[in-house]
Amino acid sequence: MKKIIITILAVFVVWASLVQAAIYNIGPGDDFGNLILVDSDSLFMTGGEIQFLTAYDGSLVSLHDGSIGWLFPHDDSITTINGGSVGELMASGNSIVTVNDVSIGDDLWAQGDSAIKITGGFIGDFLSSFDGSTIELSGGSIGGGLSASGSSIIYLYGSGFSVAGQTLKYGDSLRDYGTVGSYITGTITGILQDDSVLNNTFSIPTATNADIIVVPEPGTILMLGLGGFLIRRNSCLQRRRPG
Repeated sequence: MKKIIITILAVFVVWASLVQAAIYNIGPGDDFGNLILVDSDSLFMTGGEIQFLTAYDGSLVSLHDGSIGWLFPHDDSITTINGGSVGELMASGNSIVTVNDVSIGDDLWAQGDSAIKITGGFIGDFLSSFDGSTIELSGGSIGGGLSASGSSIIYLYGSGFSVAGQTLKYGDSLRDYGTVGSYITGTITGILQDDSVLNNTFSIPTATNADIIVVPEPGTILMLGLGGFLIRRNSCLQRRRPG
């Protein structure tokens, strides 16, 4: 019996060592063809090159410098990008991606129920959302167009948004301003929160619940709220004045 218990403990120790989360520190000079993260694996990249990087389960990716050819965040993985370059990024599942600064040579795609927040950087071609995903764009520049389909939503944070000369207000949907056909199309202009200029075409399939919505800067929202407060205050004062 004692030998059996010792054997079971030995097997458990070996199993625990095999499933222990891996930590990858990728730096200048490192070169990987295909790297897959699973479970709670973590990757910290400050240089080097990865051709294909796929993140599953609850894995973590932190990119500060270096180059990734194709980046695929899946499941409940969390990706933070503060620098470097990516050829193409496609998020899916319930993954969360934060892009603060990066050069993406081609497209950035959000699928499934993934969530992407972009505050800076450059996307060479299309910014596209599918299924039930969400994209929040408050900075950076887009080389191509904006595309939303399925029940996905793209939020644009900034000021001075307009379509075909029509000024957009808080919470306005681009569905109400584009040219309607099988797709709702047009060109959206404005200034994002990081002062980047937005001047891009947009496309939304008409027969979907997808949307692209503009959100003013916090200061603009505050001014709108203050303006409403002052109007209500003046109205109350006028009603209280004796006849």
